[in-house]
Amino acid sequence: MPRPSIYRRSLVCTAALCAAMALTGAHADSNTQPVNLLVGFPPGGNVDSVARNLAAGMQNTLKRTVVVDNRPGAGGQIAMQMLARSSADGRTLMLSNEHAISIIPMTTRNPGYDPQKDFVPVATVTTLPLALAVHPSVKARNVQELVAWARSQQKTLDVGIPAPASQPQFGVSLLAKRFGIQASPVPYRGGAPMVADLMGGHVLAGLTGISEFRPLHKSGAVRMIAVSGPERLARFPDVPTFTEGGLPGFEERTFMGVFAPAGTPSETVARYREAIRKVVASTEYQQALDELGLQAQFGDGADLAARVKHTNQTWGPVIRESGFVAQ
Repeated sequence: MPRPSIYRRSLVCTAALCAAMALTGAHADSNTQPVNLLVGFPPGGNVDSVARNLAAGMQNTLKRTVVVDNRPGAGGQIAMQMLARSSADGRTLMLSNEHAISIIPMTTRNPGYDPQKDFVPVATVTTLPLALAVHPSVKARNVQELVAWARSQQKTLDVGIPAPASQPQFGVSLLAKRFGIQASPVPYRGGAPMVADLMGGHVLAGLTGISEFRPLHKSGAVRMIAVSGPERLARFPDVPTFTEGGLPGFEERTFMGVFAPAGTPSETVARYREAIRKVVASTEYQQALDELGLQAQFGDGADLAARVKHTNQTWGPVIRESGFVAQ
């Protein structure tokens, strides 16, 4: 009779030991294993550039490998779906712009994720002005002059945008509706190929994040004629705002923020948030983003959640009024 009792006690001890080892292993995974920072766009664009600067800073701060994992496609939707399916073990994060977290859920019937249920907002890392630029052959230096030029051509104004059903697409709809002109968004797979076509004159206007245009505006390869936000940018004092051009609705700048899968332990989120705060405050990060035409700006989880909500409230009516039908 004693033998089964000893056997049962052995099983209990073994189970307890395995559980302890599993917990220890999970703790080790969350603190020592590489972190994947998902990016929903190809290398070379503004989101990717911010991600690489952020990852380098986080790696130094956390003393832990942080790898940028590009998963381009569908304007960031594919990467967002991956984040929603990822384990909440602290090993997967995502840097998203407002498009993937806010616009796609308003323009897609089944995006494959629920922003309110599937993700935890970690931190805001930058704000990003949108910019409208034209080919040098277009003799316009502000929105009003572009409208006059478009009317003189007596044909539809094609405006390149970085992704279909994106904020820039609905910005083109605002432009056409406000001034009563024929303007058509031409979608690309990212800002880089769109800008390449703009430089080549295949499209004569483009609307995307300012970082795509910054060096080209300085060289004269393209000309920025409007930026979003409440005032002109100090780096580009010659470029008026959309509001100055008679096109309200662009007073706010877009944003990028880091998200984690729902269920990620609060202490893990807090650790990443503090690391990100230190990175955003660093001279290296601020200078790198300044070179991209972006503003380094830290915000906690509540700040990031508020930005998502504001985007929904601002652009939801614009999307509906444009007549866009969710696909």
